Amino acid sequence: MRPRIVDFLNELWQTGLFSYLVPTGTTLYLACVLTVALVFIHRCERTGLSASDAVYLSFLTIITAAIGSRIFYLLQHLPYTVNNPSVILGCGGTASWGAYFGGIGFFIFYLYIKNLPILPYLDVLGSSLGLGPFIGRWSCFMNGCCFGTITDIPWSVKFPKYSHAYEMHIKNGLIDGNSLLSEAVHPVQIYSSLATFIIFIIISWFWKKYRKHPGLTFIIYALIYCTTRFGMEFFRGDVGRYGALDLTLSQFICLIVITSVILILILKDFKIKSI
Repeated sequence: MRPRIVDFLNELWQTGLFSYLVPTGTTLYLACVLTVALVFIHRCERTGLSASDAVYLSFLTIITAAIGSRIFYLLQHLPYTVNNPSVILGCGGTASWGAYFGGIGFFIFYLYIKNLPILPYLDVLGSSLGLGPFIGRWSCFMNGCCFGTITDIPWSVKFPKYSHAYEMHIKNGLIDGNSLLSEAVHPVQIYSSLATFIIFIIISWFWKKYRKHPGLTFIIYALIYCTTRFGMEFFRGDVGRYGALDLTLSQFICLIVITSVILILILKDFKIKSI
């Protein structure tokens, strides 16, 4: 989508500056992880948690999240990976669930081996995480990945030639090689971005009000995020669907997380009192 945006703005303003001003997907991805890290470190310092540990934790978690996102993507495309093992060490696709599992898994492991309080740090992380997909989904939009289902709504978007949506629509016989654009699809990346920004605002308020209950902010974040993500997946046009209900892999993961969180809330029986 970035080429279309750049061409439109350059033509509108009769300049070539937007070729440099419009951020690339990679730039937005870096902005995403750095923003979450900076907010996390700042909030740790504000609440009396070790700022130096927060810095080390952020740096190492970013690395493990990146590795996890790549591994998860390769596992999702296992037959291709097995037949083309060179892609393992190459650049390419990533998957957000791998980033969550890899990053948060290491996050907890680091806190455990350093004998640091796990739940307070997790709560700060939960209060900050919404900024990740808020910025990161714009990276998806620029790159043209994670695109939506076909629609005729007024705010639909069409991706340029050779984009992911274009190639899939060619493969499915929806357009031919003479087409300059894909079929119109839901801008699901933007839906997700706006939704997670709202989640960030809500969870930030919740964390400030209920941080006397260690672990509660993080699991409420997981509950709201997964519930929202489950709904957003119905608008995704780039993913496979399975079972009688035609659910995506992400939706199955969301259902597992939501069920687990509800069980924790029931068993833990939080006596919620604001600070």
